[in-house]
Amino acid sequence: MQTLLATIVVLGVLIFVHELGHFLAAKSVGIAVLRFSFGLGSPTPLSFRRGETEYCISWIPLGGYVKMAGLEEDGPAAGVEGPKAEIVIAPERTFDAKSLPARMFVISAGVIMNVLFAVLVYTGLTMRYGVAEDPSITIGEVRGDSLPLGASGLETIQPGDRIVRINGDSVRGWRDIQGAFLTSSTNPLRLEIAGRAQPVLVDVPLSQQQGRVAALRSLIPWHEPVVGDVLPGQAASKAGLQRGDQFLTVNGDTVLAWEKLVKVIETHAGDTLRVRLARGSQVIRADLVPRATLVPAADSGARREVGKVGLGVYLPLTRYGFFGSVRQGVIRAADAGGLVLFTLKGL
Repeated sequence: MQTLLATIVVLGVLIFVHELGHFLAAKSVGIAVLRFSFGLGSPTPLSFRRGETEYCISWIPLGGYVKMAGLEEDGPAAGVEGPKAEIVIAPERTFDAKSLPARMFVISAGVIMNVLFAVLVYTGLTMRYGVAEDPSITIGEVRGDSLPLGASGLETIQPGDRIVRINGDSVRGWRDIQGAFLTSSTNPLRLEIAGRAQPVLVDVPLSQQQGRVAALRSLIPWHEPVVGDVLPGQAASKAGLQRGDQFLTVNGDTVLAWEKLVKVIETHAGDTLRVRLARGSQVIRADLVPRATLVPAADSGARREVGKVGLGVYLPLTRYGFFGSVRQGVIRAADAGGLVLFTLKGL
């Protein structure tokens, strides 16, 4: 139920922002807006009129619309946008009477508004919380059981190897590695490893998007076993773990990397794990009981049961001022848009 309500709220906000873009653009070029509707079809009794525009909630909760004078009032859109508005509008204020640039602006304004909204949200999140950047360029593990054809060279990478350049471009963190695999049209990808004379080649063209994703997923970055996020109400939170705690041992075995810790937790659902952690100069002891959780398998999508304790890996936070936050907002919105286009292209 919580997921359903969250989906409704998120989609509702996006629909409202999108239609608001059309509405403001139409008003700005002098087009009469007859109805601003949240939902499709005929208006419900939840409506009111201000000036020439009717503001309403319509019966079909699958989107929204802005009904403009002259825009297919009697065409295919009539059934979706409800009945024709009973109001007389001057011909020069109809959609069809406006210039081509004005009409293009109005039609594209919804998407433009969504993009600006994304930049605004990412900017606000950056200002409030900062940006957690994964600086790791060190490989902790290569999972070779599902490598696509052309990516077998990744099996030569050993734990502890560092990827320093891809296609000649310097790598500053894991995001650069992800970006190269998911967006670079260069083929093959040339991964330069510190201390090696010859690069590792990944001969999977960008058109084979599932192959690129599989190749990326086979590379597991190395992180120190330091606690980042602690989810409230989960086993780690109940045991008193805090951000910055570093795992020393689990059931007496030394913990050398976060990825190894995750494997231990996932394979001990319902078992008691006795852990030792360093908190500053103190050594903390605690018992963790991973909760059995169903998650989709990375290779097949089938659901499998793993243990979870509600911990995230520690990633350093970078704080930005106003202009830096705006820049990060643009970058993060562009990254998210790029992943959407990557997915759509794959479809």
